Amino acid sequence: MSWIKYRKIVKLSDSHDFKRRLDVLNKAQSLLNSNSVQSFSDLDILDRKAIAGIIGENEKAGTQLESYDWGWFGSMVGAGVFKNRILENDKNLSLALDHIPTTGDVSEDNYNAFIEDFQKAFKGSKRKGGVPTASRLLAMKRPDQFVCVDKLNRKNLSKDLGFTASSLDFEMYWSEIIEPIMQSSWWQSPRPSGIDGKLWDARVAMLDAIYME
Repeated sequence: MSWIKYRKIVKLSDSHDFKRRLDVLNKAQSLLNSNSVQSFSDLDILDRKAIAGIIGENEKAGTQLESYDWGWFGSMVGAGVFKNRILENDKNLSLALDHIPTTGDVSEDNYNAFIEDFQKAFKGSKRKGGVPTASRLLAMKRPDQFVCVDKLNRKNLSKDLGFTASSLDFEMYWSEIIEPIMQSSWWQSPRPSGIDGKLWDARVAMLDAIYME
């Protein structure tokens, strides 16, 4: 797709409101990039739960998080082991996100370092963190680089990107989703001004608006 076509498809998508989706990503960025926050573990529990996609409606009521739908871009409320690691403020999840730079290029080495520490959080557990939970955190930190791939968008994404949805793993996520995205003309397009600039800053995460069933 060209940038013009991408922008049109995202804005006309049936998968929820365009501006409100951007608001969720902008709020996540403001939480993660606050002057008082050095790492994911510095956030309070509700902020961590919001970014992880596991916060409940009652929990966010009356807080700064209330007006945002944190279930967009991959709700992880059913990922019990992941939820426990967020509640426990597992240091490995924070260390993992520290490998992803806040601005500039994200390399395959950055990504692999993230995955290595992310997996350490689930050491000794029968259930491991997978692509959905890992990519949720990545998409919240760098929505210009990553998309959360879960059961609601995986099938449609696989059709356009050509990967096998049933066998998606961490290696494939980078080589068959992120690398092709970074080679696309819409991703490489220069940043526009205005509201389109906000979309450009979140252009990979916003693929969810196109592909979510």
